[in-house]
Amino acid sequence: MQPNVVQYEPHLALFVPNNDPLIFYRALANFGHQHMNKDGIIFVEIHEDLALPLNDLFTTSGYSRIEVRRDLQGKERMMKVQW
Repeated sequence: MQPNVVQYEPHLALFVPNNDPLIFYRALANFGHQHMNKDGIIFVEIHEDLALPLNDLFTTSGYSRIEVRRDLQGKERMMKVQW
């Protein structure tokens, strides 16, 4: 991880409490099922290496419209998830 990221971002925003990097995304998927309207949308910023695992997580959680967007450097960094 780049030093400027570690120095200026909150530790909680960068590191998970265990070895499961998808823990918070799994919580968002579950929260969406309980509280989101049928046409609701979840937007998340993602780590560039997690696009495929997150696609699998949201797909197996019942979401069918999943889009991954690239940032200005061409890295997969944003995800839009909808029922």
